[in-house]
Amino acid sequence: MSSGSSFPGTQKASQENGIFEYLWDKPPRHKGDFSFRKRSYIRYFEPLDWYICSSAYMDDLENPGLILRKEITMLSIGVLALALLFATILSSKIAQPLMKLTAAARAIREGGVSASEIPQEG
Repeated sequence: MSSGSSFPGTQKASQENGIFEYLWDKPPRHKGDFSFRKRSYIRYFEPLDWYICSSAYMDDLENPGLILRKEITMLSIGVLALALLFATILSSKIAQPLMKLTAAARAIREGGVSASEIPQEG
């Protein structure tokens, strides 16, 4: 595009941050439906008095990130579920012998050494 471009915002965007966002149609299925967000990256090339532009639909730019976020969330939930399962199993393996030892200590306190059998696991 030359500097005489009729595309509104081209010159202003190239002078500011080089990004121009607007609504555009999305052919072939949505031809004439100017409701799709589009972003153009614009640079002015002074030696030829050209505006170099590249554009993409915003949903095409955002969808990979949304898909990745969903996958990371699902993976995190899976890892958390496995960690909770592992913690539950491990805590019961540790707690059961301690409960037996606590019961034996109570029996010894109440009835003496001969009143209880001290649990031994090997």
